Amino acid sequence: MQTTTTNSVSLLQPGIVLNTFRTSSGFKTPYLVEQEIEIRSLAGNLHTHLIIDLSKINCPKDRISKLLSHEIVLRSKSTALVTKEKSLILFLNLWKKIKNSPHLNCFTSQEHALNWIKSLD
Repeated sequence: MQTTTTNSVSLLQPGIVLNTFRTSSGFKTPYLVEQEIEIRSLAGNLHTHLIIDLSKINCPKDRISKLLSHEIVLRSKSTALVTKEKSLILFLNLWKKIKNSPHLNCFTSQEHALNWIKSLD
């Protein structure tokens, strides 16, 4: 596991990376780049399944949009977002439909996210 002030990144199993946000500062570009480097060092590349856990922070929609448009998400095989915020789940489901992103999904627990990712392989 690699930890910074804004997030922690760990390899759950080969090909599946967990990125847990600890502060909303993690959405800022320098920290997204730092996360990208951490994911590459753990997984060997960015083309991996990714679980992004946002359940511990408050997530402004504009920052979520920035995250979803970042290379971390765009180059992953699939991305599962974990949150407890119902408004964020609605926003993410709308984003998924608009962008036609079959490899993006939203869950309320890491366990459900991991099961979805395992079902893709």
